[in-house]
Amino acid sequence: MVGWQGQHLFEHIGDPRVVRHEATDPSAPPPDILVIPCAKTKLYFARSADALPRELWARAAAGRLAIVFDASIEGNVHTEQQSDILHDYLRKTGVPARQCVHTTQDRTYAKAYQDHCERSGISDRMQVLNYDCFIKEFFFQYETKGPRAFRRKQAAFEQRSAERSRRFVSLNLTPRPAKVFFLLRLLRDGLWDLGHVSFGGLRRLSSVANNDRRGSLALQLQAMDGFEDLFEALEPYIDPLDAMGEVLLGDPSLIKHCNNDMPMSEYDDSWFTVVTETEMEGPRRITEKPFKSLVNFQPSITLGNPGSLALIKEFGFRTFEGYVDESYDEEPNLRRRFDMVYEEVRRLCALPEAELQRMERDLAETLTFNAHWGLTRLPAIYRDEIDVRLVERFLALIHADEPVAAA
Repeated sequence: MVGWQGQHLFEHIGDPRVVRHEATDPSAPPPDILVIPCAKTKLYFARSADALPRELWARAAAGRLAIVFDASIEGNVHTEQQSDILHDYLRKTGVPARQCVHTTQDRTYAKAYQDHCERSGISDRMQVLNYDCFIKEFFFQYETKGPRAFRRKQAAFEQRSAERSRRFVSLNLTPRPAKVFFLLRLLRDGLWDLGHVSFGGLRRLSSVANNDRRGSLALQLQAMDGFEDLFEALEPYIDPLDAMGEVLLGDPSLIKHCNNDMPMSEYDDSWFTVVTETEMEGPRRITEKPFKSLVNFQPSITLGNPGSLALIKEFGFRTFEGYVDESYDEEPNLRRRFDMVYEEVRRLCALPEAELQRMERDLAETLTFNAHWGLTRLPAIYRDEIDVRLVERFLALIHADEPVAAA
């Protein structure tokens, strides 16, 4: 049963044991799992403690209902405040924490939560499970059409011209600080026109005081630790970037569906992708963004959290060590990691086109493997293995006497 508004992980889980109902459906049978989205709605989900029927809480307190606090659509890091709110919520409803699961993208969340509980003397604890909702959503689109998409993309790859108008593709519409620093450097260094760059404009800033886009952006950039000198050097380029407005790639009607693999001819007219992730410090996670280039036969460089490439490999993909210096992935310092990635971008942009042709030929087997894996294998692994194990972990809370497959 879905107990609060918001996107949640069960929307794309195809396990036949899962049948979804809304809490407002009077004909719904007694649920085994109550999912409460608690990421995008921030703390407002706490209202569901009063809004949902008391018999639900009695069922959970009796061990016949598992509660899933689902934050898997975000990479929120653990905070003491969030944990305290969840535990207060459970005390109010009378449900033991051991009857609950907290799902999150952040791989460091479980340890941080455990440490918090130990410091606070909390013995009744939730389970913490990792789930990447947007990654699942991205590959869900290829559960049935993956093989056909692979053949189409492979044919386009084999027909790519040896001469291309740009060096790279850079997606991501939202003006997050690391993305903006990257774009400002491109402008300063005269590299913007060497890429197919997607940017939604500064109007997409999430909070703008007094309609001062420039001032709001400056505050965000100045808050980036270690970037003070770079901000000073790049500040004159903020106005030219703002003046560009929206710079959109692909079909405008599909752009709002950011988790989809949008058909883009720009992949065939460039040599590599610069992935600008949602953030470069905080949670240990990746989003769907790195996979867009991998299923489109392009090598990539990632401006993301440390360990991003390691997580990409955990999903079964190959990266491009030997042609790209990927030591940046292990660099814990945000500024140094940013500079290392940018220098690789600048180096590749400076290569003669013949060298980029050779790189693509040498990487053809890896590019084909990644596209085939992502389009034809990983969707089935999600459906038949990852999601099945996740459901079994949930059901273990209400059927503890039944054998459960290992996670």
